Parts: sequence; C-alpha cells; structure tokens
Amino acid sequence: VSAINASTINPARVLKIDHKKGRIRANYDADLVVLDRDYSVLETFVLGESVYKR
Repeated sequence: VSAINASTINPARVLKIDHKKGRIRANYDADLVVLDRDYSVLETFVLGESVYKR
C-alpha cells in the first residue's frame, strides 16, 4: 500500500491537488496509465478517456 500511496495520493497532496487527483474515486479525475510486466505503457487515460493504446 505504501508504494501505491507514494505514486498516487502523496504527490497529489504535495501539489495540493488531492481534492481531484491521486485516488480512483467518484468525482476525481481518472488519469491512469496501464503498464505491462516490463513497465511499458499499454494504455493511457486522461479524464477517463483513452488517449493512447498500444
């Protein structure tokens, strides 16, 4: 859990955007990156919309 928090909610708190970023929750921006086992980007979502797909 702490590794996930280190790359999600904690940076959002530091940047003072944790009211809309850093969690997968209703009314939060859905900005996500889907990675494969080699950490290559498979798909990217911005505001819930797919903007890149390999």
